[in-house]
Amino acid sequence: MSKPKRKVPAAKPEALFTRIVSILEQARGNVVRAVNTKSMDRTGVYV
Repeated sequence: MSKPKRKVPAAKPEALFTRIVSILEQARGNVVRAVNTKSMDRTGVYV
């Protein structure tokens, strides 16, 4: 026997859009941080 499928309540479009924007902003911040880290030499000075 399989488990009965649960219905997931549909999210409001505004809430979904807000969540997507939040995820993209966090990803952009992670990329910027990675690039900034990679741009530094071993002494902590930007090259």
